Amino acid sequence: MQLRGEGNGHNSVRLTLRPKRVIPGVEVLMAGPHPPALRDRVVQAWLRGEGTYLELAERFVVGPASVSRWLRALRERGNVAPKPMGGAHRERLIGTDGDAFVKAVFEAVPDSTLDEVAEAYEENFGVAVYPQRISESARRAGMSRKRGSSAR
Repeated sequence: MQLRGEGNGHNSVRLTLRPKRVIPGVEVLMAGPHPPALRDRVVQAWLRGEGTYLELAERFVVGPASVSRWLRALRERGNVAPKPMGGAHRERLIGTDGDAFVKAVFEAVPDSTLDEVAEAYEENFGVAVYPQRISESARRAGMSRKRGSSAR
């Protein structure tokens, strides 16, 4: 998607999209942060007294709330660089060894419940995990779990 930058049409700002979450076969995209150069131009225009938040927002094709946030960031942090994007940035409870273990258990005993595999995981690795973590591990390994028993 191409957005026009400053009103003269010579400068343009490219809206970049980054993957939000990848589900097998489906990729959901979300917008990334505005480029630092654009943020700097907006803030410099404000400091030179070239308009109100709303006027600058229209001129640079951004929202007035963005202008407000960037100026607040300049006051509070001393720069307008984007903060890190959100999302879980924690270490997985079930690593690659655990993923292999979960896959091996489901292949050996296909009718195992998530609770049973979670118990086996705790016995083997000494770490208690919720059944949902076992389900996520199986999904990462490319396995799909059907509901119910294959003995039906």
